[in-house]
Amino acid sequence: MSASVGALKSPSLTSQSRKHNEAKAEKKALLTLLRAKIEGNVTTAEIDEPLEYSSRCKTSAVLVATSAIDLNGIQVTKLASKVLAKHAGLSLEALSHWALVVVDRGTGTCYLYDLMSDQMLPTTKVMKNYPRCFPVTEQMVESWTSCSYIGETTMTHDQILDLAARFIAENPRYSLFSNNCQHLAEQLVRDLCDGKVISQANLGIEAKMLSTRLSSAILMKAHLDSEALRHIKSNIKSAGDRLITEKGSKMIL
Repeated sequence: MSASVGALKSPSLTSQSRKHNEAKAEKKALLTLLRAKIEGNVTTAEIDEPLEYSSRCKTSAVLVATSAIDLNGIQVTKLASKVLAKHAGLSLEALSHWALVVVDRGTGTCYLYDLMSDQMLPTTKVMKNYPRCFPVTEQMVESWTSCSYIGETTMTHDQILDLAARFIAENPRYSLFSNNCQHLAEQLVRDLCDGKVISQANLGIEAKMLSTRLSSAILMKAHLDSEALRHIKSNIKSAGDRLITEKGSKMIL
């Protein structure tokens, strides 16, 4: 009887084992792609836990991914970077969309968390923010323009969703320079990684730096123009004094 029961269970166990192996293979492929994406930004020694498949790892890796800003099918980042990044001194990262990525090294789902404004929607535009969450796919990773390893977290998916919802509740209105996807990513990094900060400056900070540089340049130009004007006036006066000395007090025609 027990042998018969065992025989009946065997196909089910085989099916479960096959699904487990398939999920494991898919996760290994995703982790390989993630390692390749962050390879240029961090060395293996700087990662707290190897970004490899492990069912025993107690933490999840925290990454920040950037991608081109897509507005109604137009790659804004690619267009803007040609002018702003080159001529205004803004970095490509500051002109990109930021998202937080939490990587489960086991068979659990890896998630991407970001902020979307209704400015990206074709209908109503009331400058409202919305939190978003997506399972990470290989196609998604390939579309990222960069990916940086930040640290490790023990927070669950539901806890991170609560943190994102709290941020949106406290920051409901979208602002290009002070309340956008980059600010949500920064806040989640602080919450998940014990106060860590993203080394890349966000658009608001770079814009302020740019404004300061432009203001300094304008002031310097004004100062130089003023100095040049005084120099010209001084030269004219000196030339006039010499002529008066040479010609006397007669009017020069």
